[in-house]
Amino acid sequence: YENSRWTPGGGLCGLDLNTGSATYLVPELSVGVVNRFDISYDAKKIVFDYKRAADAGYRIYEVGVDGTGLQQLTFPVENEEELVRNYGSPGYHHGTDDLHPCYLPNGDIVFVSTRCQYGILCNAGDVYTTKVLYRMDADGGNLRPLSNSPVSEASPAMLPDGRILYHRWEYVDKAAGNLKCLWS
Repeated sequence: YENSRWTPGGGLCGLDLNTGSATYLVPELSVGVVNRFDISYDAKKIVFDYKRAADAGYRIYEVGVDGTGLQQLTFPVENEEELVRNYGSPGYHHGTDDLHPCYLPNGDIVFVSTRCQYGILCNAGDVYTTKVLYRMDADGGNLRPLSNSPVSEASPAMLPDGRILYHRWEYVDKAAGNLKCLWS
């Protein structure tokens, strides 16, 4: 989500295992970038993060497994334009990003977001790229942080015992790109 080239295309597809053919579930979103998805516990819905343009943040969407009922669940924060104006830089819009959604058994969704507006320790304090765990109701309401970390967290997944597994970049003599500790 940060410092990457804008290479849109692809999308969320269904694969017919009998024929090997792929079908776009939401063809109208093939002009952006779909990053990560999860399937609901009843296997009727898919939640995913999507970035519509280079100067936009990732947002969480949901669609039926048959491609119907597309809805956006997260939206830019109220002061998004101000954040971009004040902190934008080449390669990253510096507004907010909502990423890596994961269904909880009750239908709620856990995800990571830069809404906390924290800077990573090795960057300037106003480079708000730290992402922490958030939770929201199934309809996208009642967004609330689950963690309060000064380093980035990512890739939440449910464990059989009800805990959430995720990885976190610990800022203790470890490389930024290849060492992430598992947390729950």
